[in-house]
Amino acid sequence: MNDKVRSLLMLMVGAYIVFLGGDLIYGVIKGTSEKPVLFTVIGAVFVVLGILVVGYNIKRTKDIERRLDEEAAAEALQEEKESKIEK
Repeated sequence: MNDKVRSLLMLMVGAYIVFLGGDLIYGVIKGTSEKPVLFTVIGAVFVVLGILVVGYNIKRTKDIERRLDEEAAAEALQEEKESKIEK
């Protein structure tokens, strides 16, 4: 699995963690939670952790894109130099 796919997969995992945390907090607000203080704390931790995972992987995906663009530009430059040498 390449880095870009792994980063996008982790981005989805982070979004799901945010969803789970939000669902826990929503259950507390709705009044269906058995232990509201515990579920609020755990939900908040999940939301913060999920946001950090999402943010990190967005940054990582952009870095991977930039690196791939730089490699493609360097390869194109190298091919251009080689074609000039052959002529």
